[in-house]
Amino acid sequence: MGEQTEIRWTNHTLNFWWGCLKVSPGCTNCYAETFSKRVGRNIWGPAQTTERWRTKGPWQDCLKWDKQAERDGVRRKVFCQSMSDFFEVHPQVTSWRWHALRILEEFTSLDVQLLTKRIENVTQMVPDSWLKNWPSHIWIGTSVENQEYADKRIPELLKIPAAVRFLSVEPLLGPVDLWPAKYPWPNNGPGLGSAFAWGQGVNWVIVGGESGPKARPMHPQWARDLRDQCVEAGVPYFFKQWGSWIPGSQLGDLPEEVKDKLYASKVSPQWMDRTGKFDPEFFPRDGFIPNAWEDGWDLMSNVGKEKAGHLLDGVEWSLFPDSKSMEV
Repeated sequence: MGEQTEIRWTNHTLNFWWGCLKVSPGCTNCYAETFSKRVGRNIWGPAQTTERWRTKGPWQDCLKWDKQAERDGVRRKVFCQSMSDFFEVHPQVTSWRWHALRILEEFTSLDVQLLTKRIENVTQMVPDSWLKNWPSHIWIGTSVENQEYADKRIPELLKIPAAVRFLSVEPLLGPVDLWPAKYPWPNNGPGLGSAFAWGQGVNWVIVGGESGPKARPMHPQWARDLRDQCVEAGVPYFFKQWGSWIPGSQLGDLPEEVKDKLYASKVSPQWMDRTGKFDPEFFPRDGFIPNAWEDGWDLMSNVGKEKAGHLLDGVEWSLFPDSKSMEV
């Protein structure tokens, strides 16, 4: 379990089981799959051929954290299922999930963060009572990596009557616009609106780039645009990380050998095909691009996650729902 975690938007991680099946481009370089293989668990693949691995006693950690939060009077956030997708269709996990939901329902001193790429399954997989009176301490979020998956998943998220609905826009693989009036209002409201639905829709947005040896770069303008949209909507914005790639404008005092590795990344989702491979027409990997600062191009350097950091234009954006101020 995650007594300590490097995931900046939570305090603890909790896993009732491990294993999953990739479903979209954001899954291409899955960190959980990589870690599972590193520890000798072959648990990534379809239900017909791959089992999931159930962990032992995760409720004990959750009970400890809940009692500690109650004693201290300070709520703690718990990201549930960082090593799987809680709402995956897999016969092996059906009873595990039901048991986990009943456990999580009881820990009311914690904010439980459920994040899924299968948001369309949620209303069929939670207790019927939740759809009438969703536990206020259970947050629900969905991952969106580009506009295509934002348009597919956000309408499903808005159907869920949770007190906190959130987006994890990580890895961000293309521009995402949350403002166009194309998403249905929550709870059969008056019609179509933005993803924010005038205070009744998405109320927290996490943004981050990809890390790891095969990381795909995130153009800085994509992150800035989402920041600006959240500020306009009055919605907390959390910039988790750059990932492995950082804009040349933020290289600062990094060593010259790092600065030498500059490539170009364009404000367009077209530099990446659906498998996550680089398209050389849009992403030349060798040599310097003439006039690279023009026409929406930016220079990016692969410096690794730790060096890249999590400042967006020199500012730390670490807001949470109900947060009143921004850390600078």
